Amino acid sequence: MIRRNIGIVCLGFFILCLSIIVTFVCSILVEIILIKLNIIHIDNLFLALNDYVHIINYLLNPFSTNLQISHYTLSSYGYIHFSEVKNIVNIIEITTIILGVSCYLLLKKIIKNNKFWELKAGLYGLMWSGMPVGFVMASQFEQMFISLHKLLFDNNYWIFDPTRDSVIELMPITFFEICAILVLMIYEFFIFVMYKKINKKLRY
Repeated sequence: MIRRNIGIVCLGFFILCLSIIVTFVCSILVEIILIKLNIIHIDNLFLALNDYVHIINYLLNPFSTNLQISHYTLSSYGYIHFSEVKNIVNIIEITTIILGVSCYLLLKKIIKNNKFWELKAGLYGLMWSGMPVGFVMASQFEQMFISLHKLLFDNNYWIFDPTRDSVIELMPITFFEICAILVLMIYEFFIFVMYKKINKKLRY
């Protein structure tokens, strides 16, 4: 029982980490949509997206050591903050790989022992676990955003000064809110697809 519950929790964290990485990759679409809706105001689409792509590549690529942006400004504190964010993202990537291998072995064992009902129950619980988070995001996202930054960082470098860190124009609070919703949607989607497949297996 304990081993099964630990396995389900690991699966949940794996799907969450994977959802975060997928959201980082897809966030360029969020950026473009917000630009087109004039929620993000820019003077040059090509230069704005070029800098944004450089930022995402820097964060996701563990071998990228220097953040280079040409159109927007970034203070020394801003560079430090992005470096700290990169460390967190790289930890998430490593965790995804480790948990991915663990979950593969878990699923292999479940299939071998034909214990799909255990996985179905666990997936059902994981599916509902995202609901309270979604409610908090919908009602108090800004407070949640601030609290998360205070928890993850031991400085206030994440508070950008628009006069020195104009890059913040690319990432207003609405951008982060939509990305957070996207993480939750991808998380729920992955779990729902797995749940439906397991449910189909149990019917036959």
